[in-house]
Parts: sequence; structure tokens; C-alpha cells
Amino acid sequence: MLFNKVAIFLFTLCTAFYAHSVTSGENNMIKLVFALKITDEKKYLEYRDKIKPLMNELNIMVLKEYRISKVVHSNSKKESVNMLAMFGFPSQETKEKFFSNNVYQEAKLLFSESTMNFSKHVEE
Repeated sequence: MLFNKVAIFLFTLCTAFYAHSVTSGENNMIKLVFALKITDEKKYLEYRDKIKPLMNELNIMVLKEYRISKVVHSNSKKESVNMLAMFGFPSQETKEKFFSNNVYQEAKLLFSESTMNFSKHVEE
């Protein structure tokens, strides 16, 4: 039930930014919307710093990124999150290159050590 509420919220959020997306060229991108809970800010920033050059090289953009300060409703602590983000990839091929790249694979351990409750909500 909570997943459905979150999915509806994310869909509404993405739809609300549709007009902005059209004017900024975001609609031509493959989008990945995800939520997670950052448990170690320092390690998470280290992870982001490690993948940033690869993202720049492949023209991958952070389209939206929100820090959630309060979870209004959750059935369990396991479902709590404190970040919602949308990444934009120029193509499906670029997305696959990014996630299979050695730089990302090496940085992935930092991601695992610094986050929990990762869930992918929308991918188009």
C-alpha cells in the first residue's frame, strides 16, 4: 500500500515538472527516479565525488534532487527515506555504460556502505 502511495507521489512530482522538462531538454533523456536513506553523509559524498567525472563524461545529469527532512507516513522504519532524486541519461546505451563501468562498480561499495532502503520508482 505504501509503495503505491509513493509511486503516485513520484508520478505526480514528475508530471508537475513536465513543462520545465520540455524547455530544458530533459524529455529527451532516459530518467531514473529513486529514493533512499543516506546513513553516512561523508561516505555518500565520497561516492558522488567518485562517480561525478564519469557522469560528466557520459553527459548524465542530476535533474532533480530533494532532501526529505520528515517522513509523513511509513508503515515501518525499513521504508523510511531522506532523499529523492531523478537522474537523466542521454540514452539507454549510456545508462548501461554507466552502470557497467569500472568506476561506478568500484564506487558502488561506498554507496552500499552509506545508504539503505534504496528503491527505484520510475524509469522511463
